[in-house]
Amino acid sequence: MAADKKKLDKKQKLRAKNISTLFVEDFARLFGIRPDEFSPEILKIIRTRDFRYTPLQGEERSAFIDAFRKRIADNDFWVSGSDKKDRWETGWSENLEEYRATSDISKLIPKYVRPNQILRLDYEYIKPFDVSFEFNIVDVWRQWVFGKYLASVDVVYEFGCGSCQHIVALAKRFPEKKILGFDWAESSHAIIKELKVHTPWKIDGGIFDFYAPPAGFSLEKNSAAVTIGAMEQLGKNFDPFLKFLLIQRPSIIVHLETIEELYDPARETDELAIEYVKKRNYLRGYLTRLRELEKRGTVEIMRVHRFLYGGPGHDSYSLMAWRPK
Repeated sequence: MAADKKKLDKKQKLRAKNISTLFVEDFARLFGIRPDEFSPEILKIIRTRDFRYTPLQGEERSAFIDAFRKRIADNDFWVSGSDKKDRWETGWSENLEEYRATSDISKLIPKYVRPNQILRLDYEYIKPFDVSFEFNIVDVWRQWVFGKYLASVDVVYEFGCGSCQHIVALAKRFPEKKILGFDWAESSHAIIKELKVHTPWKIDGGIFDFYAPPAGFSLEKNSAAVTIGAMEQLGKNFDPFLKFLLIQRPSIIVHLETIEELYDPARETDELAIEYVKKRNYLRGYLTRLRELEKRGTVEIMRVHRFLYGGPGHDSYSLMAWRPK
């Protein structure tokens, strides 16, 4: 009871200054679970990192929304697609060179994870205090997802592994497992090679193109296929990869992606996210297809959960866990 009162007092003091923070119970609500489902390791992350933020309100909120609407109307961003491979080669090359120069794992965080940017949380826009807030909240989420869905497999494949930051998290979480990272960018594969040399983990990988999965590729038995913020680049062109997964039949498939079907157009912030996803040609229709396949008895959807968090444009890490039947 004393601990609960202390926590309540802290919340009240923060709110008086227009400051919010995320406690264990807040993470549990965002994840759709009970607080006692968190492991001691995850509880330590939550309790030792800074999850304070300021909600955008009043004129500041209105100004941000107006500016964001203008960006969408003006197409003030690049559009994803099969012609953007060079952009990703360049991006992952930056991470590669910094890691080579420093051997610092933190240099594998993608450059688009920027400090001091406006983020989405609980249908609203926020300004974090800690420059690592965006990374830290994703770290808590992925650690829970990994433990929940990947503990029983022997091999984990991450497709679209990019800068390999999630490969590192997977290897730390499961040092006994084989962790394989695949991406269409040569620079991503080069990061895998560096990690193989400089770490003790069972890491390997290769080249993989979502748009044209290589013939002869074969997943090992009792394996998981994982994507994290990678399939968003496919737009509606997800059929080649979905066909690949249905043929390969991994024990479980886990996606942490933007899921257009989960947005509520009646909400202003979600209406903006829907337009943003369309304009950027991000993943659309994938969950609908999985649900159609489930009705036919082809797949089993284990869980779909909207994680109400992401960059300024959309919720980037919602969960889809499924398997072929």
